[in-house]
Amino acid sequence: MANGWRRDRLPDIVRSMASRPRHEALRGLVTELLREGFGAAFSELEHERYLVDNSGRIDVAWGATVIELKSDLRREERDVVARMPHYLADASRGSAPGRTTVGLATDGATLLAYTLSHGTLAPIGRYDVDVEHPNGC
Repeated sequence: MANGWRRDRLPDIVRSMASRPRHEALRGLVTELLREGFGAAFSELEHERYLVDNSGRIDVAWGATVIELKSDLRREERDVVARMPHYLADASRGSAPGRTTVGLATDGATLLAYTLSHGTLAPIGRYDVDVEHPNGC
């Protein structure tokens, strides 16, 4: 089934994501990617999870991964850099000791990955969606 999904559905998802869809549409696409592409159980996904101190919400959380959905990272990357350390610190409180917490920010077309290093936000990667190669990394 996964190979059929990758062949039949993934290219459509990647094309849709590359267009920087609105927030709820992007949430649906990301959820499908996590469930079908990575095997996440629906019960493992948390949507709109409030931070412990109620100072904000994580758009999507899956284990030690938090995902921040944006309309356009070209304009909103500064907001991600300001908020992501709080999201990662909050998520790491609930993670197993020694487990790396990863933060992803995406507008669908671009994906930015971060972690915390000694309490400081550390970029770990950037991926720009390539509609011609939907399985690429």
